[in-house]
Amino acid sequence: RAARHWVLSVPPALRLRLACDDDEYRALARIFVEALLRWQCRRAEEQGIAGSRGGALSFQQRFGDSLNLNCHVHVVAYDGVFAAAPTGDGVTFHAIRAPGAVDLEQVLLDTRERMAQWVAGRPHAGDGATAMMASLLTQNAATGGVRRPVPFESRDGPAARAGTVGSLAGYNLHAGVRVAAADRAGRKRLLRYCARPALDPERLSLLPDGRVAYRLRHRSPGDACHRVMTPPQLRTRLA
Repeated sequence: RAARHWVLSVPPALRLRLACDDDEYRALARIFVEALLRWQCRRAEEQGIAGSRGGALSFQQRFGDSLNLNCHVHVVAYDGVFAAAPTGDGVTFHAIRAPGAVDLEQVLLDTRERMAQWVAGRPHAGDGATAMMASLLTQNAATGGVRRPVPFESRDGPAARAGTVGSLAGYNLHAGVRVAAADRAGRKRLLRYCARPALDPERLSLLPDGRVAYRLRHRSPGDACHRVMTPPQLRTRLA
């Protein structure tokens, strides 16, 4: 079956809360996947497909491309839905139309509202979590801040194609990469990308003065192409 790659990034303040609170991070991933699957079922109903179900696999990533703290969520979802076969024997897969900017904003609005409800319904974080958030914010500010996650790029073209990027109140959603049903190698690349570790040893090198340099995969014009750190700074960043 064809698969689509969805990447959800959230406002910086929420990223820091996610870094300190595993329960909140898990809740965000669950709420986002549920919002995505609900949208798929609505799209299927518009195409005359009733009683459908989708399927998705989510990944929590706490890091950005430059070893920076950046909690976000990757999802690989079937690019369609399953519904009971007309004969009543088994199920049939139905492709659905690709999402546009308005569709992504609907998923973001659903995610944002339900996440706000979840946060409002639980006890406030204690002083320890608040202190940890302040510490993480200070570390991020001292090392260039939090970068938006870079979506996976297929070999067919850029990840962020027209109509496949949505934004709402600091939340951003990319859904521009689709892997065809017959592209087993493409699915393998995508899943490896979503499940990759924070550190890529091939991009790490030791400088003559004992510091380490980490080569960045993506950078804006004028930005440095490496992040240079002492060994203790690297260990602290990974922790």
